[in-house]
Amino acid sequence: YENETNEHSERGTLLHKACETSDLSELNYEDKEQCIWAMERVVEIASNHNVVKAFKEKKLEIKNENGDVLNFGTADVLLIVEDEYGEQKVVVIDYKFGFAPVSVKNNIQLQSYGVGACQEFGLTKCDYWIIQPALAYCACDSFDDVNVPYQRIVNTILETEVENPKVNPDKEACKYCKHRLDCQAVKDTQQGLVVYTQSDISNLQPNEVADILDKIAVLKKIMKDMEQKAIEYIDNNGGEIEGRYKRVTVRGKSKPFNVGKVYSLVPEHIIRKYATIGKTNLEKAFVDANYKKGENTKKALKEAFKTKISPFMEFYPDSKKLIKQ
Repeated sequence: YENETNEHSERGTLLHKACETSDLSELNYEDKEQCIWAMERVVEIASNHNVVKAFKEKKLEIKNENGDVLNFGTADVLLIVEDEYGEQKVVVIDYKFGFAPVSVKNNIQLQSYGVGACQEFGLTKCDYWIIQPALAYCACDSFDDVNVPYQRIVNTILETEVENPKVNPDKEACKYCKHRLDCQAVKDTQQGLVVYTQSDISNLQPNEVADILDKIAVLKKIMKDMEQKAIEYIDNNGGEIEGRYKRVTVRGKSKPFNVGKVYSLVPEHIIRKYATIGKTNLEKAFVDANYKKGENTKKALKEAFKTKISPFMEFYPDSKKLIKQ
């Protein structure tokens, strides 16, 4: 459900895993303290109930009346609890390891988990909690009739299925919307960034910097969605997209990589030599392969190498292995 930038996402994944396994050995002191605080809150919540079933990292689906999956996600902690009268309900607990406040009130992400759990276990009631250690925040909201949040989610999804949806970039429907790639709000965001890139950054005012950061955040979310979609397509359709993008793993992280772009700059047989000849010799090979007397200069080609090829190598320390792949 969430789409955060890479650095924060990686940290969140690490802390979620630590809470799931109770293994804090890879965490720094501050992150250990946050995980301990979060797990203590889970114990407190559980101790106030008669827990019948308990799950960590529970995968959940929301289905319509025909059994079609509308949405899915993974709850950090899921409890099925029972009161003194034998009535059961769902308790969903979600960790938030970021520093931006996240409200639990009518939170559609947690309601989605609750609806999925109620459908799976045949229940109607749910308490859902957010635990945010960085802010020492632990709060709960609830629903007593699963049909209410279910209909809210269905309506939200239906809004995105019309051919010409209203432009409303702050609406929660954006996370479901099939029009994100051609969304006018996104186009406006891109246009706003273009205006700023044509300005002298050193002269930007604080309010302009904040505005740019907001716009970049929107585009980063979409970029991450597209990278994930590319990985899924590559995995399911023969290992590449359009003969250009292939899946590569660098520093333990999978990314779609445009091998075709590199090959278009340097002949394939030469770029492959990098695995053995090194960057300096590859630069020479690049210049030799592209030099045409009277049409360009070796100096210009060296500069092109530095701007087009060298950054690729600097960004990927394991680029030798990557090129072999």
